Amino acid sequence: MINFQEGILEKLVSICQRALPKKAYGVIAGGSKERAEELYPLQTNLRPLDPGINGMFETYGEFYCEKDRGFWVEGDELLAVMRQIEEKGQQIVAIYHSHRCLCATPSQVDIDLHYDTEVLAVIVSLADPHLPEVREFKIGRDSYQEVKINIAGPRERSS
Repeated sequence: MINFQEGILEKLVSICQRALPKKAYGVIAGGSKERAEELYPLQTNLRPLDPGINGMFETYGEFYCEKDRGFWVEGDELLAVMRQIEEKGQQIVAIYHSHRCLCATPSQVDIDLHYDTEVLAVIVSLADPHLPEVREFKIGRDSYQEVKINIAGPRERSS
């Protein structure tokens, strides 16, 4: 379970809404693996730029034939974010991304491409942009399990 610092989920939803009609994705970090305190949005999606990556997504079916469905993070950008997190003495808590057409449940692509079973995934569904849905998951090699989202109250923040 992640304890989200008050206001972080609202900020996350706002980032995802502002990204529309594109996907939003990035890293959530904090002082420990259980405290979400800061968001690090990523901007560069290599999928539309690389035919090999694009072809891999298309193997998941017609839905993924649109080049803006699915994302592949640019390595140098991710390394820069990871350096920022390390310099601030933070840890990666989770990765996040938005679903613009689907509910907030991991797709097969999400499961197959999830890079670390110890890092949680937060999905923001904007299938109805006015009623966003935010859910958190532990993703394994072939499955996922929902994890309860907790908002840290004033006492939980002061440590």
